[in-house]
Amino acid sequence: DETIDEGIVTMEPVRPALLGRARGLAAHARMKDGQTVLERIGGDMNVEAIVDTMFVGLLSDARVRFFFEQSKEKIDDMKRSFSALAVGGFGGPVTVDDRSVRKVHYSLNITDYHFDTMMENFWFACDLMEVDAETISDAADVLGKVRADVTAGCAVRLEVARKKSES
Repeated sequence: DETIDEGIVTMEPVRPALLGRARGLAAHARMKDGQTVLERIGGDMNVEAIVDTMFVGLLSDARVRFFFEQSKEKIDDMKRSFSALAVGGFGGPVTVDDRSVRKVHYSLNITDYHFDTMMENFWFACDLMEVDAETISDAADVLGKVRADVTAGCAVRLEVARKKSES
């Protein structure tokens, strides 16, 4: 039973491909009045500024800062990766394979609570950059598509622990 449960959770990200649905984060980019989310935010430089501001919040947010107790170089790498993923998802050039998100985050035990905290900091950073609420919502919807991949490691371990405690 544990193997089947872990297999189901592990296979979740490939379900869209098996069902012939849109794949990748970029497939979820929202258009409005002929503009992508990226264009409505103001381009990739604005995304980078939002990510910089978001990371200032994350580094000082007691709910998640322990994930970011890294060297400046590592934090800069995280910012670049997040910016590239966001730019691609928002309708710009795709330079990061969103399938790598799961592998990178699997061992970190990131929960929905932690993901929501990151999204809260993203909203706040967008608001500081005076991005309109509809664009922020569309951007958050796009970024929300990686939630299952970011939280997968914790979800699998919790499910296995739950099964063990029931037996």
